[in-house]
This record gives sequence, C-alpha cells and structure tokens, in this order.
Amino acid sequence: MRDERNTFFSRLGLEKNTDAYQRYYQDHPHTQALDDAFRGGDFKHALKLPSDVKQSVFDYVHQEDVWLTHAHHESVSYPVALNPKPIHTQDLKALLYDEGALDVMVVPLEKRDYYSHHGTVKESLHLDLNDLPIEPKYTHAILYATELDATAIKQAPFVESLLETMRQYSNVANMAFKLTKVLKDHGYEALAQHREYYELPLVPLAPKHHFGTVGMANHIIHPKFGNRLRLNAVLTTAPLNLDTRPKFDVRRVCRRCAL
Repeated sequence: MRDERNTFFSRLGLEKNTDAYQRYYQDHPHTQALDDAFRGGDFKHALKLPSDVKQSVFDYVHQEDVWLTHAHHESVSYPVALNPKPIHTQDLKALLYDEGALDVMVVPLEKRDYYSHHGTVKESLHLDLNDLPIEPKYTHAILYATELDATAIKQAPFVESLLETMRQYSNVANMAFKLTKVLKDHGYEALAQHREYYELPLVPLAPKHHFGTVGMANHIIHPKFGNRLRLNAVLTTAPLNLDTRPKFDVRRVCRRCAL
C-alpha cells in the first residue's frame, strides 16, 4: 500500500517545526531539504500577469475551492437509503457519458490499491486527518475521464492552461457528486474522489486495469484519447458489472519519440 503522507503535496502541507513536521522528517530525512525549498510557496503568485488579471484568477480559484469544500461535505453527509434497490451499471455509465465523460470503466478494488494513511492535503477541506489510517471499505471504482480543451492546454505554462485545468477538476468533481448521490439513493455506500480528497491514487489504478498506460511525463495515456485527459473516480460498495480490457502499453512508442 502507498502512503499519502509521502506525496509531495502532503509533505508541503507540513508546517515547519510542528510536531507532525518533526515526526515525518525524522523518518524521512532525505526529502527534507528539497521540500523546505518549496515550502510556503504558491504557484498562483508566480503567474506573470497584470495585477488586476492576477487578482481575478485568485478570485476564481478561491470560488472553486469554496464550492468544492461545500460540495464535498454535503456529499459525504448525504444519507444512504436503508433499503437497497437494484442498480444497473449501464445506467451509471450513461449518467457520466451524458455529463461529458469520454470513457468510463468499472474496476474492482483491492486493499493494496488504497493509501495506507491520510496526508495533509485534506486540510484544505477543513479536515484534520493527517497520520490517520484509511479503511479500505469500498469494493469497486468507477473510473472516468473528461477531455481538456486543446487550445487552452497548448497555452501552457500561461494562465489559460491553469484555468482549463481548474475547470475540468471542478467538472469531474461535480460528476462524481452526482453519481455518488445516485448510488446512495439506491442504498450503497459511495465516495466522490476529487482534487482535494483521495483515498486511493488513480494513476496506478488506471494502467492496472488497462484504462490507459503511464507515459514518460507520468500522465495516463488513453489508447484512444491520448493524455489530454482529467481522470477521476467514484468508489462504491455497489455490486456492479466489471470491465476488462486488453493490455495497452505505449512505452515502445515513447522510447522512439521521447518528447
């Protein structure tokens, strides 16, 4: 099992000289100097934009953060119906496709797919879960992906690519919240993963079940849609029909291209 506390974003969430900071780097001294060089920085403030435009970007990101926090807690507290009703995998997939998903796949979950412990990244949702173990209680993941706009992404590293990335993060999260509500209405536990809350990492899960493969940039590359994707998942206990696919390995192509 992987440990969310070891992810870069979680490590940067540790405040210097706190007990959590001291405990972590006592066990992981090799990352301390590198992490401290980045600690306290905010990539948004490095944007090279006129001050009024930069402020509008800050305001947009803040609004997305406020919405996501509210939507997350609303989704988690939404009740599970007491009497389970029949649920059809194809209906769930149709919901996601109607919302703009490019591809949807239902895969089984194993204990080793999960993170072993929560990291600091959930603090943005006002959740103090760092160091707490994660209970692997969901049996299935509904993986899906949406498309990032090509024109905006080709503007990277300029602000257009940032805004498109944020837009799609919110889009896949909204889709997850809708799907979670449907699953709970049918009497099954469900959890919407999104950019601020993960119980298991998706980049290892997707190639494990051949949803795509990992390219040289450590992004998922889909056999049909490439890597201009935003990947997300809903976790659930619902007894869904599983998908299987042939292995897809793009690394031979990557070695020839090497871009």
